[in-house]
Amino acid sequence: MKVIQAEDGTISFTRAKETATVTIQNCEDEQIRIPGSIQPHGFLLLLDERNEHVIAASENTGEFLEVPLELILGTPVETILEREVLGALRAHANSIETAGSQTYLGAFQMRGRFYGVVTHRLGNERVLEFERLERLVSSELTNQVFTNFVSKLNNLRDEKELCQALTEQVQRLTGFNRVMLYRFDEFGHGTVLCEENDGILPSYLDLRFPASDIPQQARELYILNTVRIIPDAMYVASRLRAVNSRPIETLDLSMSILRSVSPFHLEYMQNMETMSSMSISIVSEGRLWG
Repeated sequence: MKVIQAEDGTISFTRAKETATVTIQNCEDEQIRIPGSIQPHGFLLLLDERNEHVIAASENTGEFLEVPLELILGTPVETILEREVLGALRAHANSIETAGSQTYLGAFQMRGRFYGVVTHRLGNERVLEFERLERLVSSELTNQVFTNFVSKLNNLRDEKELCQALTEQVQRLTGFNRVMLYRFDEFGHGTVLCEENDGILPSYLDLRFPASDIPQQARELYILNTVRIIPDAMYVASRLRAVNSRPIETLDLSMSILRSVSPFHLEYMQNMETMSSMSISIVSEGRLWG
């Protein structure tokens, strides 16, 4: 596969047997905040305003909880979630919650699997997301990693060394083959300032990416929701389902950690021969720095 960008802004993705043409305006007009689906490495529940009943869920919820989806929708949440999860949820619901923010409730075991659980308010309702964890990391190890990193920061002399240290730390924590840190200029073009690479993937150090690679609405979402993970660029999305035929496809997933991403972006990832990715936004004074 290869990508060709014409002078009029049209991007053509070409394969051996097919050609798909996408204009930059298509990307700007796409409803990326309301995809109506999530990535399948976890599941999503939408609770009513009293946090008592499940009023919507991703279709794959039944597979994770080993209960038919029809028996989950509309049911009391206490019948499908473990006491530890419910306790953490209720404790958080009784605390002061910042609007438009996510809260990590913790890691919990359910049906023999471990999940990281994240929640946020959406109007009067609540979104609960369960991300599958392969293993748990002890708090002692986490504290050690960050203590050592903070100690290292004290010896850095300039912005370049800071960027390189951040890149190395993210690579060490995530195990990704290639980790880049790039900065946007005043026109929105990005330049790769630092890179940590194990040699398996080609280097992008010092390369420049045009502003058109990231539509304006996607940049705004990067500021709002600062971490995005895509474990598998070839994933099949899990649709959302709701009780009483509610039009759940318009549910705003801006703050969701499992939000399904644009098929244009997945095509872009495959074109770059990137099968999984994680993005961490660097925001300075309300502006997307890199």
